[in-house]
Amino acid sequence: MKQITSNEKQSNNRKPSNLKQGTFVCCLFLVIGYLTGCLFLVTGCSKPEVPATKVTSPITKIAITTDLCPSSKPYEAKLFKYLSSLKAPIAVCVSGRWLERHEKELEAIKKLDLDITWVNHSYSHPVSDDFLNNPKVNFRYEVLHNVNVMRNHHLTVSKYFRFPGLRHKKQRLIELAKMGYVNLDADAWLGKGESIKNGSVILIHGNGNENKGVADKFINYLKANKVEIIPLDSLLSKKKGL
Repeated sequence: MKQITSNEKQSNNRKPSNLKQGTFVCCLFLVIGYLTGCLFLVTGCSKPEVPATKVTSPITKIAITTDLCPSSKPYEAKLFKYLSSLKAPIAVCVSGRWLERHEKELEAIKKLDLDITWVNHSYSHPVSDDFLNNPKVNFRYEVLHNVNVMRNHHLTVSKYFRFPGLRHKKQRLIELAKMGYVNLDADAWLGKGESIKNGSVILIHGNGNENKGVADKFINYLKANKVEIIPLDSLLSKKKGL
């Protein structure tokens, strides 16, 4: 029988240890290879991230006109003060009868930080029988006498004239033009529920005659939306394509 030397015994004792080490190294390489493959699948095969598109809401450009018809009610102080906080350009369409009965309120409006275009709104603001279309109404007097009343209250009278109720027949427009004035209509009469659109000429009464909540709703609209209030002349020029 062959005798096993001490060196052979030591060699045989080391074999199991070396086998275990080799198995561990192989497993380690397999794990690394597997993880590398997974990483490639995740990064190489997935769709690249697309940056989100920023949606920009369009800015609504409007001109604001507020009418001061004859009234026994206080003016819309909250509305005027809010517009003043915006340093807004506005057109104030004023009747002579309102001026004569609300001089303190007029002075309060003058002190606000507003760029005002003063618009002739007739002297007495006739209503019955189709407003100024009534043939019994002295139309020339309604226009020119109110010019004098406005000037007596130190207002700079613009070229614009607003017909009460926005009611005007062709003959009245011809007569107005002969006196050197331009008719001013509106396409968003808030008291009638008309919608505000880009390029709208807003009509809101500032004399306290609007239905409850109309002024507050308009203020909330201005706060909640991207709105640019532009001068009346600028907006009308754009409408005409000038």
